[in-house]
Amino acid sequence: SVSALNCFRLATTVIQKWLHVPVPSRLSPRSKDVTMNTRALAAEFVGTFALVFGAVGTALFSGPSAGIVAVALAFGFVVLAMAFALGHISGGHFNPAVTLGLVAGGRFRSADAVGYIAAQVAGGIAAAVILSVILQGFTPGPGAPKLNTFLAVSNTAGGAGQFSIASALIMEVVIT
Repeated sequence: SVSALNCFRLATTVIQKWLHVPVPSRLSPRSKDVTMNTRALAAEFVGTFALVFGAVGTALFSGPSAGIVAVALAFGFVVLAMAFALGHISGGHFNPAVTLGLVAGGRFRSADAVGYIAAQVAGGIAAAVILSVILQGFTPGPGAPKLNTFLAVSNTAGGAGQFSIASALIMEVVIT
């Protein structure tokens, strides 16, 4: 959507200004001359955001009740979805360790790694902040259901053991 694109542009602009990273306007992820640009940084930001939000959110809300296999599958499915959706734009690293591994292996330019890692860290922090805001809306109380159920965030709101309307709205907007 237009607002999401503006959000990505803002995030990459902030990253560029903080790190003083020059970003060429061309994109050629599969050529020998791989250059970093705003689209690639935005793709890394979004991919890492989705990975942290989806997988860590799964661990927070359904990990203990669904089990470790569900959390592992959440990580795998998010990486798969983001690789298909954004991999052609940035290469689909979504993790600073992957970026550093590619640099060490000579498959990625070290000059571009700084911007990629900054976008990945920013995406992870943004997802963690949103999850934190959602969890701050939880109202503990006697007889409260477990925190690790989506019933607490999606079907009821406001009482003991439930999330606030604001937390539910944030969850719905981000997931949608």
